[in-house]
Amino acid sequence: MASFHKAPVRPLWVTEAVERMRAAAGAGGGSALLLTGPGLRMLLPVDTALEAWLARLKKTASKAQPCCLHGAYALPEANLLVLDCSRKGVDAVADAAQAMVAGGGDGDGDTGGAAPPLLSAAATSLSMKDALTSVMQELWDGKSGLRVAAAAGGGSGGLSGSLGGSAGGEEPTESEAEGSGQAGQGEMRRLRGLLRLLGNLEGLPEWIQL
Repeated sequence: MASFHKAPVRPLWVTEAVERMRAAAGAGGGSALLLTGPGLRMLLPVDTALEAWLARLKKTASKAQPCCLHGAYALPEANLLVLDCSRKGVDAVADAAQAMVAGGGDGDGDTGGAAPPLLSAAATSLSMKDALTSVMQELWDGKSGLRVAAAAGGGSGGLSGSLGGSAGGEEPTESEAEGSGQAGQGEMRRLRGLLRLLGNLEGLPEWIQL
């Protein structure tokens, strides 16, 4: 029986990582592939169907470029599939994925003249691992535009000032900055927020090894 799952609520720092991957698309030299479009909407929420489709995709793409697809991250709430490819195989995987969605099979047959579902494929130079790492590092260093509470909580707070600072990047007032004791309390609040963020890993996209 197919395994259906409800799309999770992603922490804002995961959303930020995905946006950085999108921004890096088209720069050339990337081995991560972003797939999105109506053709994925019925596929992404069903674990067993997605895994079977990915296995067919790897087999099909490997005809053009062996060892081209290593794994995937599924983000059904964003209608997005992130594929981890070899640098030489990213084009073969993109072509095979688009052919499979258009034809509903392995990409070798005639589509029968039917209008294919739209599938967009874009290579990006930033991998999911590197994107998540960069966001987490900025959060840790206090350089991110995401507040800790919002980043950990899944979007209730939106984007605001850097961690440990005031909203909008404004300088703290004299009363806010007064005393080393208050500064120490601010650092402790920031540390507690980071620990909550690190404990909120439920929304991380799962790695599907292929």
